[in-house]
Amino acid sequence: MKRKTVESLQIATLAVGSWFGAIPVLLTIIGSTDTDVFAPLNLKDPQSVIASGAIMFAAIVGVFVLDRMKRDA
Repeated sequence: MKRKTVESLQIATLAVGSWFGAIPVLLTIIGSTDTDVFAPLNLKDPQSVIASGAIMFAAIVGVFVLDRMKRDA
């Protein structure tokens, strides 16, 4: 892949990981009840944190894999 494509995929992965992973976890910690925007918050309390954590983990792994691909490109 081209370097620019990999960088764009990294940005998209980071955005999705933040939107569906980190932000819902932070909102759960501060006790926000707005569930319309963030899909994991529609789940019950322990499942929402588990789903958000899994999404964050997958996004972090994805960014590192894409970074390795960028170095090889």
